Amino acid sequence: MVVLNLMYDIVLKLPNMFGHKISFEEPMMRWLGGSTMIFAVDYEQRRGYPTVCAILSYLTPDFTVFRSDYIAKNEESDLRYTDESKVAFKDIIKKAILDFEQLNNTSVSRVVVLRDGVSEIQKRSLQTTEVAFFNETFAELGRDGVNLNFLTADKRISTKIFEFNRRENKLNHLEAGIYVDRDIVKDGRPSFYLNASNNRMSKCCFYEVLYPQVLNPTDFDNLMSLVFKLTFMYFHGYNIANIATPGILKYAQKKATHFSILNTLRLDATEGREIYDTRSGDLKRKR
Repeated sequence: MVVLNLMYDIVLKLPNMFGHKISFEEPMMRWLGGSTMIFAVDYEQRRGYPTVCAILSYLTPDFTVFRSDYIAKNEESDLRYTDESKVAFKDIIKKAILDFEQLNNTSVSRVVVLRDGVSEIQKRSLQTTEVAFFNETFAELGRDGVNLNFLTADKRISTKIFEFNRRENKLNHLEAGIYVDRDIVKDGRPSFYLNASNNRMSKCCFYEVLYPQVLNPTDFDNLMSLVFKLTFMYFHGYNIANIATPGILKYAQKKATHFSILNTLRLDATEGREIYDTRSGDLKRKR
């Protein structure tokens, strides 16, 4: 495996054992157990517009129906949370969990949160804000046994990863489903690069697990397989080969922009706070 960091112009030639082919077959589905919830959180921050946090969640174990909601804050508030916005954030989580349990007649056992890329400084603040909000919500609902996995997804990275073909002595693009795990990423924290593109692009998305800070190998492998699966749960684009991040995170990005516009125009506050069904092959509102 070859890692090319364009920022520092460094090429690392590593043994092929650092790259792994993953799938989302039976072991990962057993790990999910039909009681795993997926959340996606994204911010829209533009000068002159309200700061909006879109919070989406899948309501079905097959990742086809999702709920869309948001909170709006003052432009200058950035990622800081007032008491009011903290309560609003936690209320959205509570409603989503209770609806999931009622709809599927099960108790939530695991929650996976995908957070759109943030800076290193912001990642530290997430530990005391959004990560804490989820854990506090579980305690308030009496769900102390829920396992939380909180990941950030970074798309704007300079690193490119290639497979080194010893026989032909050249660099090849990675196949979809190839990931590079914590063996070569920073600080020993649970993190990985994932190439989830069918067109074999060498630029991967970087995922870092902010919580928990230690994962056993089984959970880590299944979490990577889940992220890969979610990458293809997106039906609103024209070129599936260019998808690089989980589908629900793409929906969250679109919704954050949409909600920001709604708040700027001061339209109906309930607009966009709806449930969507993607099984029809496009993004449809669920009546």
